Amino acid sequence: MTRACGPFTLSINEETGLLVEGFDAPPMLLMGHDPAYAGAPARGAGISQEKDVYAYLLDMEAPLSRSAHGMLERPLPGSVTMRRLNLSDYANEIRRMVDIYKRRVERQLGVRAPDGARGRRDGQATAGAAR
Repeated sequence: MTRACGPFTLSINEETGLLVEGFDAPPMLLMGHDPAYAGAPARGAGISQEKDVYAYLLDMEAPLSRSAHGMLERPLPGSVTMRRLNLSDYANEIRRMVDIYKRRVERQLGVRAPDGARGRRDGQATAGAAR
């Protein structure tokens, strides 16, 4: 093997990476919180850092800053369309979402996303093994 990417879950919004500093902070939602000794074996196996991943604390009681309001109020880019899921075309909707996900993984991480993804009626996408 010449390259590995991970740890990585099939949701782009879940835990990624290996915690290598910040052990004095409590675990954050959807962020890995590995024991301090986990980095040494990874480095010993020749695994090196690809990207930084950060977690931020936000006081939910405090009002949002003006800049945060500005980000929330700005219009979507012209290439982005927001619409409701069409449940009468469920299978094709799932295929569209999986295609968007796969393109994002390939563009962002530089790895080929798994093939064979198909939708299940419970709303979960299942993915087959990568070729």
